[in-house]
Amino acid sequence: MSVPAALEVERRNDDNTTPGLDLSLHELCLALKVKVGAAVGSPGEISIASILSAEEDLVLVVATLRRMTNCHNSIVHRLPSEILAAVASHLPDNESLISATHVCHYWRSALLSCPSLWSHIEFENEEQALAFVERSKSVLVSMSVVEDNTPSETGMKALKVIANRLTTLRGKHSSFLVGFLAQPLPLLRRLDIVESVRPQGEQPIPTLPSVRSLVTSDVGCPLVHVPNLTSFHFTLRPGTKAPAELGDGLLKLFRSCPLLEEAFLSYGHYQEDIGFGTDEASTDAASLPCLRSFTHEAPFGPVCIGLFNRLSLPPTCDVMFVVKTTSWLYDDGTWTDTFPAPRNPSYFFDVKMVRVMSCFPNASTPRFVFRANIHNSEGTVISFISDADSFDHPSDRPSDCGPFTKFLDFLEGFGIADTVEALHFERESAPLRYGNTPTDLTGELLKLGNLKTLVLWQCDPTIFLVNPSLPNVWCPTVRKLVICLPPLEVSAEKELLKLVRSVAVPRQRCRIPFQNITIFTQDTERLARACRREIQELWKCVKLFRVLRFDQEGGC
Repeated sequence: MSVPAALEVERRNDDNTTPGLDLSLHELCLALKVKVGAAVGSPGEISIASILSAEEDLVLVVATLRRMTNCHNSIVHRLPSEILAAVASHLPDNESLISATHVCHYWRSALLSCPSLWSHIEFENEEQALAFVERSKSVLVSMSVVEDNTPSETGMKALKVIANRLTTLRGKHSSFLVGFLAQPLPLLRRLDIVESVRPQGEQPIPTLPSVRSLVTSDVGCPLVHVPNLTSFHFTLRPGTKAPAELGDGLLKLFRSCPLLEEAFLSYGHYQEDIGFGTDEASTDAASLPCLRSFTHEAPFGPVCIGLFNRLSLPPTCDVMFVVKTTSWLYDDGTWTDTFPAPRNPSYFFDVKMVRVMSCFPNASTPRFVFRANIHNSEGTVISFISDADSFDHPSDRPSDCGPFTKFLDFLEGFGIADTVEALHFERESAPLRYGNTPTDLTGELLKLGNLKTLVLWQCDPTIFLVNPSLPNVWCPTVRKLVICLPPLEVSAEKELLKLVRSVAVPRQRCRIPFQNITIFTQDTERLARACRREIQELWKCVKLFRVLRFDQEGGC
C-alpha cells in the first residue's frame, strides 16, 4: 500500500466509530516512517506544510492506537470488570489508582463502578481526597490526615459527609483532630494517633464510645474513657523521656477499658522505669478481666515491670516482656553496660527476653517460658540472659559471670526458675562461661526443674553432658534433646555420641526417660559407619531417635 493510500484509509475511518481494523498498524506506522524519511532525505523539499502534514499523520496514528485499545474486540474488554477491580485493589497507592482510570474508557468505567476501591481517603492531596469521597458513594471508609495543614471549608464539608461511615482514622494529635472527633462517629472502630509528642496547648481527645482499637505514641495518653476498647498499642520512641504522669495516665485508661483483650506497650528509659505519682503499695491494681495478651517491650535497659505490677490479670492471659538492650562482653570476660557502645567489642548482644504466661485452665499459678536472642560477631547465639543489674547475684558468683548464669540468678530472684520449659543454645559457647573459664552447666540446668527441651545447635555440647558427679540424674525432666554437630573429626563425633549414650542409657531407667533425641550432621553416612554401635544403643533406649543431615547454610 502506498503512503498516500494508507493515510487516506485512516482519514476515511477518522469519523467512524469503529476504525479500519483491516489496515495493519504496522503498515500505518511504516507509511508514516517512509513519508518522514523522504522529507528528511530531500532538505530542499522540506516546508512548513510538510511538517504540519507529518504532524497530522502522527496524530492520526495515535488516534488509531487509542481506538483500537478501546475497541470492544480488544483483549482488555474480555476481562470482567470484577476481576479488573480486584487487580486494581492491589495498586500501591491512591495516585496509582487515579492513573489507572485514565488508561481507557473501559478501565475508567470498571473502576468507578466499584466504590470499595475508593474507600481509603488520604488528605495529603485534598483535591484527590474529595474525588475519593465522591467515588466511595455509601461504602464504609478509612481516612488518613497526617499533614499539618487543616482541610479547607470544602474539605470539612466532605468530612462531615463521611462521618457516619468512617471506621478507621489515622492522624496527628492536633486541634483539627480534636474537633473532628468531637462529632458523632458511630462506626469508628480504630484510631491511630501518629504524633510522638502532643503539641503544647492541644486539648485531650474526648471520649470515644465506639472505638475498639487504639494505636498511639502520644505521651499525654489523651483518651481517658474508652469503654468498648479491646486493643491498645502504645509506642514511645527510644530516647524520649516519658513524663512523670504517664504511668498514672495509662492506669486511668486501663481502668476505663473493662473489655480490653490486647495491650502492647513499647517504651523504656535507660536508667528508669515508667513513672507513677504514687508508690506501688499505695496504688489500687487496675483490673482487666478480659485481657488475653499483655506485651511490654523496652528498647534498652532493665526489665520494666512497674506497670505490670499494678495490673490485675486473669490467669489465662499471655504475658510477654521483651527487652532489647546493648551490652558488651570483652575478651577478658568482663561486662560493661555503657551507652553508646565502645568501638571494638568482642561480642554485641541484641537481647530479647520474653516471659510468656501460658494458658493452663487448671493451673493455680502462672507458668512461664523464657527466650532471648543474642547476636555476636561470629554468628547468632540463642541463649538466656538478664541485664537487670538491680538484682543481687549470690555472693559465690564471680562478678563477671556469664549471661546464662545471670539469667538463672534472675529467675531465682523471682522464684520462677522451675517454670522454664525450653532452652536453645547456638554456635558459640563463649557467653556460657565464668569469665574465661569454661563452665560445666549440668548443675546449672538442674535448677530448671521443669525443663523439657534442650537444643544444642553447633555449639560445644560437652559443657552440658559432662558431669561425673551426676551421671544418672542428668536433667531428669528433659524429654527432647536436639544436637546439631559442628564440623568435627570422626573421632570427635564418636566421642560425642558416647557422651550422649552415657546420658541416655541411664535415663532409660529413670522416671522420665528421653522420648526424642535428634542428631543433625553434615554427613549422615560417615557418622553411621563410624558410630554404628553407639547409634544402635541409642536406638534401643530412646523412643524416637533420628540422625538427619543439614547443609552448611543450616538447611535440613
